[in-house]
Amino acid sequence: RRSRAGFSLPLLPAVEGTDLLCRATYRGPAKMAAELWQPRALAQAQVAYQKAGVMLEAGIGVLAIFMLLTAMVNRSALYWTFTGWLLLNMRMAGLSAGTDLELLGYPIAPGWMILSRQWTLCMYYAMTIGLFSALFKGELDEVKAGWPLTVHQVSAVAIIIACPFLTYEQTLPLLWGATFSVVALMLFYLTKILRHTHSRVAGWYAASIAVTLVASMNEVVAAATGQRSLMAGLNSVTAAIASALLASAAVAEHMRYHRLQNQRAQKLLEDAYQDSPVGLFTIGPGQSIIKANPAFHAMLRRTAQAEPMGLLDFFDEALVAQVLALHGARHSTSLDLQTQTLLPRAGVQSWFAIKASTVDGSTIECSLQDITDRVLATQRLEYLASHDPLTGCLNLRGL
Repeated sequence: RRSRAGFSLPLLPAVEGTDLLCRATYRGPAKMAAELWQPRALAQAQVAYQKAGVMLEAGIGVLAIFMLLTAMVNRSALYWTFTGWLLLNMRMAGLSAGTDLELLGYPIAPGWMILSRQWTLCMYYAMTIGLFSALFKGELDEVKAGWPLTVHQVSAVAIIIACPFLTYEQTLPLLWGATFSVVALMLFYLTKILRHTHSRVAGWYAASIAVTLVASMNEVVAAATGQRSLMAGLNSVTAAIASALLASAAVAEHMRYHRLQNQRAQKLLEDAYQDSPVGLFTIGPGQSIIKANPAFHAMLRRTAQAEPMGLLDFFDEALVAQVLALHGARHSTSLDLQTQTLLPRAGVQSWFAIKASTVDGSTIECSLQDITDRVLATQRLEYLASHDPLTGCLNLRGL
């Protein structure tokens, strides 16, 4: 019967001391150890084994759920990729610990076990390259990552395509070589990024890779020397959770960095909005002006104040109707208009050029330019072209 990461054969008291001959057929590298257990000790070991699997799935699963919600809110390809990588990392850790015989407490059918492991290995390799490329896209451009990264990205796609046509025995050595190559490449680029940009994201991600490598070497050396573990507390479960936490820290730092960048860009945009010599204003629902910069108020001889403003306070109904027609637009639309208006409080006729545009029809962004001098100059030139400047009578052209 199935027991922990292997099998158990219950023996009756009558056959104690009997020699048992075992023969196993392996698919991939394996090592079999046979031990004699008392029923109580075996039951306790089975409980500890199940606890390790639950701790692994719960620890990484909570991170995966959090990142899934983050991906749904932000609609970011990076966060979707990281969610997939966390789930595959959970299965990889289970494979290393021998707890991948079950998924969320449900046993996996023996016929599906090898296929499940093969696809887990292939998908994890491809997802790791995809996560690295997405997480450090800007930094890799700065350090001029060339054809080696492109080759590994192509190899990730190739392995996914080839996976259905390869056996488990063919997949393992192929992925061993590819994994060694891609880890060396990632460490090389992370070193360049750290030297060039001093990126905290690269630091956290490098720590994640280091934990995984140290844990893997710990298990390999311990198995070669016949020891259970060289470093107490460092096993496939703790290493997987620590690696996932460090990778999560790298993604969180990436989020923080881009949030700060967005805040700086927003502040620069707001400063440019307020300091612009062109009048800028935003039309919300109806004909209300919900936002305007100082230049807008100056052009319309109006002091900035809290009282609501509307287009009809400054412009005629025909122009307002043309601008408000943009509220019904379902795609990006813009229009250019010119109008003459009587400025409130000043009693002066002025000419304005208005450009209005909308992205989805919910709000309308407008710019306002005072073209009174240009219009008056044009009118004066037209007058001089057809009139004598001294007498004001029509000249030959005017006649």
